[in-house]
Amino acid sequence: REAAMVALREDIESTTVHHYHFVEARTRVHATMTPAAESYYDKIESEIRQNVGKAASSISSDFT
Repeated sequence: REAAMVALREDIESTTVHHYHFVEARTRVHATMTPAAESYYDKIESEIRQNVGKAASSISSDFT
């Protein structure tokens, strides 16, 4: 969205967004994530990794 705004600020009649508009937009917009949200996703990642490991062990034991 910000890249489109950069393009429109450059030329209000613009119908095209170019790579350099995205590059400029990235300097203006930054991702926001609270520490609580980051902790939540870290916990989910850890649980998924543990469950994938258990599933892989279970599958390999089916072939022995």
